[in-house]
Amino acid sequence: MPRFHNALLDGNMAVNYAVALATCALLVLVIVVASRYGPLSSRLRRRREAGTASELDIYLLRQIERTFVPLAYVGALLIAVSTLHLDASDRQALRAIAVVVGAWALVRIGLGMFHLALVRYVARTGASSANVRAFAPFVSLLAWGFAIVFVLDDLGFHVGAIVEGLGIGGVAVALAAQSLLKDWFGYIAIVSERPFEIGQFVQVGTDYIGTIEAIGVRSIRIRSLSGEEVTIPNNDVATARLRNYTRMLERRILFTFSVSHATPNAKLETIPVIVRVALEAQQLVRFDRSHLLSIVDAGFTYENVYYVLSPEYNVYMDIQNAVNLAIVAAFRATEIEIAGPPLTVNVNPAEPTAQSSHP
Repeated sequence: MPRFHNALLDGNMAVNYAVALATCALLVLVIVVASRYGPLSSRLRRRREAGTASELDIYLLRQIERTFVPLAYVGALLIAVSTLHLDASDRQALRAIAVVVGAWALVRIGLGMFHLALVRYVARTGASSANVRAFAPFVSLLAWGFAIVFVLDDLGFHVGAIVEGLGIGGVAVALAAQSLLKDWFGYIAIVSERPFEIGQFVQVGTDYIGTIEAIGVRSIRIRSLSGEEVTIPNNDVATARLRNYTRMLERRILFTFSVSHATPNAKLETIPVIVRVALEAQQLVRFDRSHLLSIVDAGFTYENVYYVLSPEYNVYMDIQNAVNLAIVAAFRATEIEIAGPPLTVNVNPAEPTAQSSHP
């Protein structure tokens, strides 16, 4: 840096400084005019003030104001200084400054594009904005880390040892935080695939069933049917069999009943009709079938299938309750007896009777 200082003072005359200053002033003036009154920036500002700006418009305006304008100012300064008489080491210093500023600008632009992609993903899929944007800190850390390594390597530092040390340290941290990393990757899988959303009724594995209340980086929280809050690590959720009842389009219902062996054939043939009439009398129901399935000890067993055109469990239970009552009423009206358990008759040996004596 002293050599750079001496070159500026000793290797240039007043006219050189005047040219450099005039160049810098002219470039700054162009930048100010373009950023404030240019057609693109002016149009974007008008849209923002009118409230009609899209996410892309906001992204472009933010990049112009926060990235391109500062980058242009630094570029103007470097161009002005480069008009002076500088030796090789001083020009290398200017190049280093340009590399640092360029890396900063590229990271800013890249992170801005990533943010825009997240916003569009949320708008297109309806995913939770808070959950999706939780990726941002990790992506930012990764981007700035790569930028720092690139700049240090370009400046001549031996980054191999640094990267190797970070790699060894990263392995140690990964082993120590293995469970946390599994949950974080599970969170990535949940957010990217979106098997459920907050407020939906799900079953995780065979043990947990309830309403999703929160999706965090470490775990999800479910409000169970019995009222308590259950916290499940994301890794367990990502690897478990999951049922999302809220996303059901319709519910298939199978139920059976048995009638007595004493039921005549003519009445056996009317039972599917009775079931069909009882089902079709209900709303949000599509009848499928009703058949005599088997003959068992208790009686004749019928298997019946229908679809409830709603995912709501209470709607299904109301329909099944009404259908059962209608079937029972029809059976009583036609004197069809519902089968019960097989009748068991216990026969006891006759009590010994007193024998009369004969003389």
